[in-house]
Amino acid sequence: MLGPGEYSQMLRDIISGRATLIEQRSPESAVYMIRNTRLWDRYFVLVKNGFIVTALPPNRKLKRLRKELGTRRT
Repeated sequence: MLGPGEYSQMLRDIISGRATLIEQRSPESAVYMIRNTRLWDRYFVLVKNGFIVTALPPNRKLKRLRKELGTRRT
């Protein structure tokens, strides 16, 4: 459950580039990793045509992609 203002913060993070792009699935859909500062947790969301569609379970594939992105940046 999101607290007050967290949905709009999530949108701002995606638009501003603070959210990490994990996977570009098609030209109009992508998976982003969002950091929730209130809960100190990360979660994945599917964005399609600029709209958040759903939260995704943190499966092995997404966790592996996140780790690969982290190692490429350093």
